[in-house]
Amino acid sequence: MSEYVLTLGGPIEDDGSAEFTRFTNLDITEGGSSMGSWTGTLPFGDDFSDEIYSNIWIYYDGELIFRGELESYEADYESAQTTISGRGVLVELDRNVTFVEYDQTTVYDALVDFWADLDYDSIVLPPNRELYDSVFLSNRDHRTLWAWNPAATLNTDGVTIERNRLVFEEPGVVLDDTDDDGYQLQTIETSENTDWISMIVVTDEAVDWLRGGMKQMDGDVVVDSQWETVTHNRPQHYHIFHFEFDSDTYNLFRPMLENDEPIEVVRTEVLAPDKDGFVTIDDVELEGTTFEVLQEIHDLGSYNFAIRDYENKAVDTFPVGTVNVEPDWRITSSTRSKDLTDYANNVTVTGARLDDGTSYTATSKHQGEIDLMQERGIGDDGVIGKYEKSIDLETEQEVEDRADRLLEESINERDESGSLEIVPQMVMPGYSYNVSVWGDAFPYGGQIGQNSLYFDDDSHIEFSYDYDDAGSHWTFEYLIRPDGLDSMGDDEYYTIHEMYGEDPSSWIRLYGDGSIELNGGESNGWRDRSPPGVIRNDDAQRLSVIWGESASSQRVLVNGQLKWETTDVYSSIISPYDSYTTHYVGSDSDGNHGFDGGIDDVRLWTSSDSVQSHDWILEHAFDDLVRSETSIDGLGIYYRLDDSSNPEIAINYGVVGAPEDDNGGSAATIIGAEYQSAIGQLDEVQYSLGTGDTMSLDFDISGRIDTELILAKREVRRNRSAL
Repeated sequence: MSEYVLTLGGPIEDDGSAEFTRFTNLDITEGGSSMGSWTGTLPFGDDFSDEIYSNIWIYYDGELIFRGELESYEADYESAQTTISGRGVLVELDRNVTFVEYDQTTVYDALVDFWADLDYDSIVLPPNRELYDSVFLSNRDHRTLWAWNPAATLNTDGVTIERNRLVFEEPGVVLDDTDDDGYQLQTIETSENTDWISMIVVTDEAVDWLRGGMKQMDGDVVVDSQWETVTHNRPQHYHIFHFEFDSDTYNLFRPMLENDEPIEVVRTEVLAPDKDGFVTIDDVELEGTTFEVLQEIHDLGSYNFAIRDYENKAVDTFPVGTVNVEPDWRITSSTRSKDLTDYANNVTVTGARLDDGTSYTATSKHQGEIDLMQERGIGDDGVIGKYEKSIDLETEQEVEDRADRLLEESINERDESGSLEIVPQMVMPGYSYNVSVWGDAFPYGGQIGQNSLYFDDDSHIEFSYDYDDAGSHWTFEYLIRPDGLDSMGDDEYYTIHEMYGEDPSSWIRLYGDGSIELNGGESNGWRDRSPPGVIRNDDAQRLSVIWGESASSQRVLVNGQLKWETTDVYSSIISPYDSYTTHYVGSDSDGNHGFDGGIDDVRLWTSSDSVQSHDWILEHAFDDLVRSETSIDGLGIYYRLDDSSNPEIAINYGVVGAPEDDNGGSAATIIGAEYQSAIGQLDEVQYSLGTGDTMSLDFDISGRIDTELILAKREVRRNRSAL
């Protein structure tokens, strides 16, 4: 178990710390809004009597995955073992008593104030992002947010955009980008007027402080400007700014940023909450240990909290249901279960028989649950009933109240859960994650972003672009998981991609025998088909095609490995960028020969200057290029296919423009294909390091919030977060 190291008395780089690696077992359990616990068994010999309450750090493969305290040990001479155990780093909050009282205070403000008095750096997210919520993390995203013109590079000296990062090359630079005439465009437009906006900035290196600003604008006129300096107890990567303006009659904003040393900004999130969604508490008194009071405040507002960074004692505080960015987890196995034994969405309650021989009866139903069950084909048009008779209910009001309570209880009996086994890494419980691994597109993992698209029948995405610098040597890439190849004839095919505009079209086709066919779009036979077995059925794989007029040969790669090349497909007479060219990914232009399975992360390098090498394709076959350090300046069209918030649109993260009438100039239309969005709250994380190189993640994927939290706050809005 050399990958696992527990240090006592200091982190691993501390010369004074003691290291332990010879564990028989080492188990860690963490949950949302909990301090977590750990236990380990070592060979008999070490004496820990003087180490009670000492700090411990646990590492996997050099990464810090847990931090806490040693609270107990037991040396067993007969078994020749010593067991040590304790709780997580928040245990220090459980050793003193706190009293707080709140009158006409929002839970959000209470949480901000409470964490500010503790020795932790906390990011407290607002309870909703109803008015605005966007994440900026690619080269193009940063230009859109920070440059004076989203189509241009930055004009501010000392700041550049490269490798998907906003790079401050010099210290003391104020990023407030304008053109040569001092003209400035607003880059943020909220759905409604607001005087409250927040910004989260994530830096590559941890820094002690960062200064952020926001301008409130009326067209190109600056109405108001606000600056805030965020300081930390210890250097941090995450920095949250809150800006409140005097007027709530504007909805246009522009951000600013100032640094103290050269930094690189990995991503930025701008959000504007609807303040009507904030929970207010009044005449509330809380007393107990600091940790108990902290949990109670979070429960009052349906909030969770979790450690984000053990080394720097950083904490995320977020509303229940907040969706976190999916980690780059490597899944080794998964299980999923559903239990509707005691579930009902339509209940009837009958009371006691009265003196006149009658009884009161009340029926209560939940239409939202009925609609959900109908979509799943469950029940009688979605209705699942339950009946109860009680001789203790004599009045009409008692019967109606019981029906309402029984409905609430029955809805919450819909138990849907799942577990993933992954290679150990730091994962925050309490958040919700997209577990599309349980969908049809990529059921065994492998998708790039949070979602992927599932195609069948005539499903496809459709787009066209008009661009001058087309070139004649291209790399087209797709992450695919074909389904049903084994039931197709050898000469039956799925269409991966067709470029339609002249007769004949250019295309890439996948046949039932696993072969790939390329057609260069010329009537004199510029067409060829690979040997069988290039593509595997029911497996996630990166398909890459390098082709074009100036290519010495046309090549097909799978996961970066060359599988086939030909010189018979000489050219394509259809440029990928011509305005008369329409692209179809997933089917023919007429909707036939539709692909069956998952497609994700479509990359079209459509310039001769950006043809990708075999080594590059191999290295980045399963990378999310937006979240990597790879430059995508030469990537014309990049559909990550991960945005389930708009099921009809595929956002282009590439650099090319598009016809003005094409969904705002940068997106493709999704027709029939479905995003694989399955949101589950991560209830518990379990590391069992003595039983193999895996950890277990336990999810509640029922799509509901516990009854107790609903009672605390009737309206809990779902959130999306880039944290």
